[in-house]
Amino acid sequence: MRILGWLLLVGGLLFCVSILWAAPGFFSMGFGLIFLQIAERKRMKGKWPSDQPGPQIERGPISEAAYALHPPIVDEDARAWNAAGLHSYDKQKWRALLSSDADILRLATALEPYGQKYVDELAAAYLALNDKEYLPIILSRIIESARRDIASDLEVKSTNADRLQRL
Repeated sequence: MRILGWLLLVGGLLFCVSILWAAPGFFSMGFGLIFLQIAERKRMKGKWPSDQPGPQIERGPISEAAYALHPPIVDEDARAWNAAGLHSYDKQKWRALLSSDADILRLATALEPYGQKYVDELAAAYLALNDKEYLPIILSRIIESARRDIASDLEVKSTNADRLQRL
């Protein structure tokens, strides 16, 4: 199958060189590539354990004895905040990310003076996407949120000032 694939591929390339036989050359190259793919899959079939015939070993659930030896670490404050909907991210994962990634730590420390709310927005968005390519988009959304918060704060202050002037 592999030899036939290479012959069709090279033969199709030679046909494509001549303009008159270009159409059959493209078909020949296409069939050659298909045959090469089939041969490659046949070659790789026996290398993966999931391809082996017979019973597969499945891992069962973690036993309770394992939990007794190493109980999961649960941050009670984080659970309460998550239940309230204020933090929609895993705080332990976020702490681990801050300790391992200098760029994310730099962004989080830059947002801290503006309030924990914006750091939480960064954490939730980044942990959901987990890709640094989305950081400019995440930061632009956080900036938009901050601008909206400032605008709403200014409106509240102006209405309060108007009420004080009426008194």
